[in-house]
Amino acid sequence: MSEGGVRRPSSGRPMPVRGSDVVPHLPPVPDELLADHERAHEQLAAAIGEAGRRDPAAVAVFTHLARRIVIESLAHLHPVLADPSSPLLVPPPRSNLTPLLLRRRHGAAEAFRHVDVRVAMVRHGHVAHPLERSTPEVLNALVQSGPGTGIADDVETNPGLVRATPTNWKPEANPIEHPPPEHCRPLLESAVDLVAHAPSPAVVRAGWLAFTINTIHPFVDGNGRTARACALAVAASGVSTAMEWGVLEQWNLARDEYVDALRAGQRAPVYAAEDVDALPFITHTVRSSARGARVSLARLEAVSSLVAALRRAGLDTPSTVAAGVVLADRFLPLAAVGRAVAPFVDEGAPDASAADGDEVAIRLAGNGVLAWIDTPAGSDPGTPRRSLAAGPALAALAAPYVAARGVDGR
Repeated sequence: MSEGGVRRPSSGRPMPVRGSDVVPHLPPVPDELLADHERAHEQLAAAIGEAGRRDPAAVAVFTHLARRIVIESLAHLHPVLADPSSPLLVPPPRSNLTPLLLRRRHGAAEAFRHVDVRVAMVRHGHVAHPLERSTPEVLNALVQSGPGTGIADDVETNPGLVRATPTNWKPEANPIEHPPPEHCRPLLESAVDLVAHAPSPAVVRAGWLAFTINTIHPFVDGNGRTARACALAVAASGVSTAMEWGVLEQWNLARDEYVDALRAGQRAPVYAAEDVDALPFITHTVRSSARGARVSLARLEAVSSLVAALRRAGLDTPSTVAAGVVLADRFLPLAAVGRAVAPFVDEGAPDASAADGDEVAIRLAGNGVLAWIDTPAGSDPGTPRRSLAAGPALAALAAPYVAARGVDGR
């Protein structure tokens, strides 16, 4: 007898099997949703291409900002002044974080680097798919990396290892019973295999995978972050921009909608493939990705306007990038500014280095465009005590652009 893709021998004890029937069904999605999603991402890709031709500094600042927002969203650091209906286009970074949240941000940054490289390898034809069977375990280890051991310094969560013990949410939050530990690895491998070979659009497979990992809950900790990182890799493989810049931010801004969409498909008391429904969360993912693309487009327009204002103030390309990334993050260590500027020093000469970018930032601090400040408390461990922020004139010039808000893309 087969129940939910788990074959039960005569003893009644569940025994895992491999195959598509052990994981939830991957359903079709209405064509109109997919068409809207495709239009939104095509518009964003075209706008980034045009912005790059007009002024590469605008794309550099946009990418710097978008990357930081994705990392914070992957870590589920709730944004400052969050308003899904009218999001800040240049939101300030989360600051004054607790050690636990600093660790989450560090881990999310490491996981994003891995995803970014995997997606680039797919685009260059070095690998066929953004995920391998081992990728969820790698990403789980990365999202939990950093000082400390896990949810508390005295709790070991075995980062990167499939759980060996039962787990569940609090019954009042979600009563579903996750699969037993001996089923987790074959379920997870089947999920990755299906995502690699199913003909569905990438955004559909991404939403399905996030739902499936969250439902299986194969790790002691970091399941949500692992699911989001895996979904990001899959979704990014289906867009023509360098990264899928919007879906994680939308999941983070509208956290209640994200959780409700998961719960809508997890109404069974015990996990069984035929008793859970990924469609509500897939639909939410497609809509969130389209909305994220539209917010990203508005963000690119705001950043492009800011860069144009910096150009009118007489800044050259390296100085514009330096000022732009500092304004985007409100403050940055010298080394971070130098890394952002280095590709634009001497028009991207092959021997340009972060040290050359440092010189640009130091010069801007010397003439008052930037200013040295004490690094705010709650920054990452190891951050230098002094950072760069906008000088008074630059802050005044940038104020209208930094305060800009987008419109709801629903």
